[in-house]
Amino acid sequence: MVYFKSTHKMFCFCCKLFDLGPKSSLAETGNSDWKHMAQILQVHETTSNHYTSYQKWVEVEIRIKRHQGSDKKNQQLINKEAKHWTNVLECLMSIVLFLTEHNIAFRGSSECLFSKNNNGNFIGLVQLLGKFDTVMQKHLHRMSTKESADRYCGKTIQNELNLLAKTVKDNIIQGAKESKCFSVTMDCTPDVSHRKQLSFTIHFVDTRECTICVKFHTVQDSTGEGLKEVLMDMLDKCGLNIQECRGQGYDNGTNMKRRNKGVQTQILQINLKAFFMLCSCHSVNHIKGLTLEPIWECRVESLKAVRYQTVDMHDALVTLAESEDCDPAVRHEANTLASQLTDFKFLIAMVVWYDILSQVNVVSKSMQNIATAVIMMEACFKYMISYRKTGYATAVTIAKELATELGVEPVFKHTTQVRRKKHQFDYEGREEAVINPPKKFKKEFFELATRHKRFVQMREHNDFWGFLYNLKKLPDSTSLIKNCKDLHTKLTDSPNSDINGVSLCEELLSIQGLLPHDISKPKEVLHFIPSHKLQDVFSNIWVALIILLTLPV
Repeated sequence: MVYFKSTHKMFCFCCKLFDLGPKSSLAETGNSDWKHMAQILQVHETTSNHYTSYQKWVEVEIRIKRHQGSDKKNQQLINKEAKHWTNVLECLMSIVLFLTEHNIAFRGSSECLFSKNNNGNFIGLVQLLGKFDTVMQKHLHRMSTKESADRYCGKTIQNELNLLAKTVKDNIIQGAKESKCFSVTMDCTPDVSHRKQLSFTIHFVDTRECTICVKFHTVQDSTGEGLKEVLMDMLDKCGLNIQECRGQGYDNGTNMKRRNKGVQTQILQINLKAFFMLCSCHSVNHIKGLTLEPIWECRVESLKAVRYQTVDMHDALVTLAESEDCDPAVRHEANTLASQLTDFKFLIAMVVWYDILSQVNVVSKSMQNIATAVIMMEACFKYMISYRKTGYATAVTIAKELATELGVEPVFKHTTQVRRKKHQFDYEGREEAVINPPKKFKKEFFELATRHKRFVQMREHNDFWGFLYNLKKLPDSTSLIKNCKDLHTKLTDSPNSDINGVSLCEELLSIQGLLPHDISKPKEVLHFIPSHKLQDVFSNIWVALIILLTLPV
């Protein structure tokens, strides 16, 4: 018996389908006489029509299970067609996974197969597989002969197949939950429509590899409080607990890093163990309009071409600007660049930047070793202070020589007059405006306070974690127990701590004899411990290394 909710009536299933004679109410219109339903069913089950219909139903069911139905051939064709499209979709999903894993764009200027125009990487790979794969060969043949109207190669199916990302993301988030420890990194940048896009990254260790999960989010409120709310909302949607966050890294924006109302302060008020590290690994420093190639951090080679070929570059730009065969826009840009090359302020900045970046370049090469990097960054900072006192004068002299070669006067261009703040009372302090252009330029150029804060952050990180970067070369016993106890305190949010400092010291001394000669770095040790099922024996080392590798340093 079946009940139709829409009509509020009962039907006999087999009679509804197979009774070819005069049908009863249970077979044709349904019955809702609930008061007499028991009697009606009893009578219906004894009728010959019901017996016949029931027998037909059982026979059909048996034939279908044995694939011997009257529509056997049709069913075989349906199954064959279903298998074909399943294989096609598997091929297309494999293409999607390949393109996304390698960060390759999908679409081109055309969506037509075998187009002479650029039809993109997705369709291009479909065409390539069609030369060797029988499934894709058959699919392309159907499309070329118009046997099938379904292509499954357009932008709609590509977007639908990209839903695979949800499953991948869910698996990554599940790994973050199981690790019980993660870090977050955020960075804001405007898109082509000038809306701020926030990249949200979860970084965690799953004992096999470090995994990154990235999500983009349009930001309406870019204040510290607003960004904090976005972060908390994203963590909530991912099902992650902010109390399990052990690291946070942001860019140089004040809304991100400032001590009073920045995101890092807002999060530290919720979780004291969400340690903040300034994240500069994604910062791109450009000298706008003058670089021959982008400068990533301290690639001094990019600036060398301008520093030592200033005159030749200026002459080449002037020649290009005067060429009547060039596009007017190109000539205008060349003329503008040539004009900027003769700016005395730019010449000084170029010389100073080259000297400083040459020193920073050496430091950047030492970043694989935290302890060495801290020492070299301190030396670099001292160099900058010394350069401000003595090296700047030499840079000005070199800039004057370049100006002479370019045939321009080595003087600063006129700048806008500084407006003084109006004071309401006599006892208010008077601001001393820097009216001398060279002094003003030097003061603005050498702002080292924020740079020094970054050095301090790296030094503090090394003070707490540095002894774990090489487990083959631990400090002496006195220093080691102090480091372990300090780390215990650092990882304590009353009344609980992630580790026990004394036990950590004992474990570090014990594990040294077990580690092979070629294993000493944190990630190597983190692979070694589970491979020998030693998580319970060295539980404090295990937890400490997971947190260390989670931090965005």
